[in-house]
Amino acid sequence: MFKALLRIKLASLPSMLTGGAKRGKKRGKGMAVLYALLMVYVIGVFCWMFAGMFSMLAEPLHDAGLSWLYFLMTLILAFTLMVIFSVFTAKSQLYEAKDNDLLLSMPIPPSAILASRMMLLLGLNLVFGLIIVVPSLIEWYAVVPFSLSGLASFLLTFIALVFFAMSISALFGWLISLLTSKMRNKTLFETVLSLAFLGGYFYLCGKMGDVIENVLMSSMGLADTLGNIAILKCIGLAAAGESLTKLLLTLVVLIIPFIIVYAVLARNFIKTATAKRGAAKIK
Repeated sequence: MFKALLRIKLASLPSMLTGGAKRGKKRGKGMAVLYALLMVYVIGVFCWMFAGMFSMLAEPLHDAGLSWLYFLMTLILAFTLMVIFSVFTAKSQLYEAKDNDLLLSMPIPPSAILASRMMLLLGLNLVFGLIIVVPSLIEWYAVVPFSLSGLASFLLTFIALVFFAMSISALFGWLISLLTSKMRNKTLFETVLSLAFLGGYFYLCGKMGDVIENVLMSSMGLADTLGNIAILKCIGLAAAGESLTKLLLTLVVLIIPFIIVYAVLARNFIKTATAKRGAAKIK
């Protein structure tokens, strides 16, 4: 049953991303191809932009002995992108899915419904994270000798971060759903909020040149600042493959919030899925 639900979710993914499902109509093949080309172009632009940034950071940070700072910056950027692009999807899929009543009326375990939706969101987070992680690794190993153990440590840390980003997206999705549950202009509010998130992220990307210059000029100062935050230093060292103990600790710290969120949602899924939402209609 879980596999069948997951296949259905994957089949509806293109329509969900382009807004076709919300409008209740199926797009033609021409529009689907156009959206696919647009997504490929946007992903390519992001990869090119971050590749240029990481190419300027890799060698100086490696020479300065700050490999952990390089990988920490990679994970912070990936985490931010994952949360921004998945929070509204988490809201619609976990708390306001249109097929909740239909699925719950069938002999389908609620845990299977929730698990299929969580897997879909984890997959989306993985894709968004790879947009930053792939250029980062390519530029890193272009100037640093390849290390299989270092790559494995980074990938394990990144996968754990995907789970952590999912838990944060679920939390913010719940807060936004709660905030907009009684709004009459909910769509307008969500659109403005999403544009504000994207605008803030693109603004930071536009300032990336200044950020890179500051990092290169005062890398030791930045390392001291972030290094004073124990959890960030631990994640950076784990991602750089410099400490097996810190890698294990990082995996535990990043995955436990996801387990808690999943347990809470599974326990309250029927109540959450059948909650009455929407403002009173104006007579």
